[in-house]
Amino acid sequence: MLPQTFSQLAQLIQLAIGPVVLISGVGLILLTMTNRFGRIIDRGRRVADLIENAHDSHRREVLRLQLHILRRQARLMRMAVSLVVLAIFLVVAQILVTFIGTEVGGVPVTLATLLFLSALCSVLVAMGFFLREITLSTTAHDLDLKRHTEEHEVPAAARRAR
Repeated sequence: MLPQTFSQLAQLIQLAIGPVVLISGVGLILLTMTNRFGRIIDRGRRVADLIENAHDSHRREVLRLQLHILRRQARLMRMAVSLVVLAIFLVVAQILVTFIGTEVGGVPVTLATLLFLSALCSVLVAMGFFLREITLSTTAHDLDLKRHTEEHEVPAAARRAR
């Protein structure tokens, strides 16, 4: 049954505010993840081009290793993005259940609770994938730094002389 008074409507809207705030926050996380995913894809294309143009076999091997890491990063980000999108779907379903439950005479509290908790779990697992991707990103970055620092390594005697 639809709310008959303003206070009943206000109470129903209050029930939806928490999930709506979650959607807003998760939306910002999704924006960050999709931007990062795009950068991974762009970097993968760049590394593939560098492999084709590399004349040094050691350089090609390092670039192939980076490409392998980028492929793993892309898979992790795809999973993280998918889980965040799933969380948004679950929260929207929870809001719908709340409003429809009010219309038919009672909110199925167990279903609404399970949908909301499932959304939170989905976000939690997505953050785990995101964190793992960040870790892989630093591994690929370390390969670049190592190459540059080894090529331009200043001998210990020269460092002491400074």
